[in-house]
Amino acid sequence: MSVMTELRPRGAGAGARGRSGGRAVFAREAHMLAPLAEAAAALCSGLSGDPQVFFEVPLAAGVPDMVVVTFDAAVMEARQVAGLGPVTDVSAVRTLVGLGAGATGVDDLAVAAGLSAGHLRRTVLPSLSDAGWVERVGGKDVVLLHPVRPVVSWAVAVEAKRSAWAQAVSQAHRMLPAADRVFVALDAARAGRAVGNAKHLASLGVGLATVEAEPAFGACQVAVVSSPMAGRPGLPRGHRAPKLAAKVLLGERVWELELAGRRHGPTQLVFGRDLSTGAGQS
Repeated sequence: MSVMTELRPRGAGAGARGRSGGRAVFAREAHMLAPLAEAAAALCSGLSGDPQVFFEVPLAAGVPDMVVVTFDAAVMEARQVAGLGPVTDVSAVRTLVGLGAGATGVDDLAVAAGLSAGHLRRTVLPSLSDAGWVERVGGKDVVLLHPVRPVVSWAVAVEAKRSAWAQAVSQAHRMLPAADRVFVALDAARAGRAVGNAKHLASLGVGLATVEAEPAFGACQVAVVSSPMAGRPGLPRGHRAPKLAAKVLLGERVWELELAGRRHGPTQLVFGRDLSTGAGQS
């Protein structure tokens, strides 16, 4: 499936610069995101709902360049009625999911959440109790007061790269537990080797899309080369369900952005430098 979009790069400067094999190439990865956002429906083909696009949302593992979700209206309404806002702390989410799975004692809950019992007692449980999520009973057991369900019905994560496709695949693979679909999106002028390996990538649970700059026409063309296969490595054929804690965390973080009227997650500084896709790193 191919989608033609208007060439509208984010930030200053032209969206395409230079040529490779006679084809225009993107100057920055950030310039690929607007066309990908406009072609979100192609990446979500077959998934029902109203797609919402967000950028640079930190997951339990990795920070995809773009995330497309549909919010679960019933879950969000129940949360709002209960006065329960987004829970964006990883430890808190793991604790809630552990309680939802049946853990009650602090020691068992610590194992389920992958945390120390001391950290649970001192930090996580008091915070969740103050927020109205849990109640301590008899000083030992913990009771979950509200069901834990993802606030998103589904999620599609996209990792964009101009040329480093193997790195993109490695990063995208880390996002499989959080998303129902994962794609690598590459500059079409530099995607030849990846296209040749598209079937193999799909078997690993990673789809492939390309973005081609066509400055002569003032447009970009987004093509879905392959979609992830239904089965995941190590999971039964046809099983696509993400891990609950990872998907819950993704939903909580995009919901927080939605409530704040934002579409972009926090920029992470490394040694004082902005190394996000928006900064133009390859």
